[in-house]
Amino acid sequence: MSESPTISYTLEEFLLRFEQRVERQFSELNQKMDRQYTELTQRIDKLDEKMDRQYAELTQRIDKLDEKMDRQYAELNQKMDRQYAELNQKMDRQYAELNQKISDVSGDVRALGEQVKGIDKRLETLEFILRGGVVTFLTGSVGLLLNAFGVFSNFSFK
Repeated sequence: MSESPTISYTLEEFLLRFEQRVERQFSELNQKMDRQYTELTQRIDKLDEKMDRQYAELTQRIDKLDEKMDRQYAELNQKMDRQYAELNQKMDRQYAELNQKISDVSGDVRALGEQVKGIDKRLETLEFILRGGVVTFLTGSVGLLLNAFGVFSNFSFK
């Protein structure tokens, strides 16, 4: 029996050592897990910071693009407004010129109408004069012919 306590003591000692070793390994494992958790948290924080920076940069770029598009849209609207105003002015000028030309043509037509009326009156006067001249010429010619042939020589106009 004397050896039995030694075996039991050795077993206790073995179990104690085993327990210490297990505790130490658990402790190391916990420390390792804590370190990895800390590293993982740091990496996640760095990724969050990086994503925040990239998000901020992307937001700035989008804002700049929005501003640029707004400027270009405003410039385009201004240009279109100017061109629309210029086109309206040009159309108004052409409309005024066309109205002036129509007025001029209308005046010319009236003047031509008056000239035609004047020419018509002159033609009527010339026609009247020519008729009188023709009648006089014919009457004189007939009288000469009759006188030449002696038709009226027997008649006396007393």
